[in-house]
Amino acid sequence: MPVGHGPATQWDLGAATGSDRTTIMRIVDEPVRRGLAVRRPVPGDRRARAVKVTPQGAGVADAAHAAAGELAERMVTEMSPGERAQFGDLLMRVARPASGTT
Repeated sequence: MPVGHGPATQWDLGAATGSDRTTIMRIVDEPVRRGLAVRRPVPGDRRARAVKVTPQGAGVADAAHAAAGELAERMVTEMSPGERAQFGDLLMRVARPASGTT
């Protein structure tokens, strides 16, 4: 449920993160409880639920994104441009799904 991308089914969230349905349900429970996201029925599928970020959740996501950007900049401030590029490449390798897809 990336902010700004509209609702996503819990199944889609699981597929995007490599998580099973039970794990996604537990992960989504907390933002729903805090009013940062809502679950809605998916038309045409009685069992599926779509998760949508609320305006409050979008504000929290925006603040987190800004804070992460500032932190990332502080982390690499002493690196040369080449070191920054290498660091970014290494982080992308770590972040790839375990399936090895690129």
